[in-house]
Amino acid sequence: MENLRNKKVYLLDMDATIYLGDELIDGAKTFLEEIKKKDKKYIFLTNNSSKNKKDYVIKLNKLGIDATKEDVFTSGEATTMYLKKEKKV
Repeated sequence: MENLRNKKVYLLDMDATIYLGDELIDGAKTFLEEIKKKDKKYIFLTNNSSKNKKDYVIKLNKLGIDATKEDVFTSGEATTMYLKKEKKV
């Protein structure tokens, strides 16, 4: 548990970790509130490329989670970053 206390940023998968379908997982909101209370940060990750950041922010907000586009990182973004890096100019 001590290792968790020393972290500054938590990378969290969303589906089946924070929510399941349209239901918030028990304890998820409390966990996120504790992270913020300790002046730490979390970033939501997803490998589901069917939605964009805005869609995920809307879903999280509807579930009562305070999230902005800066709090979400998608597989689509990771792919875009990779392709830009590999692109030969």
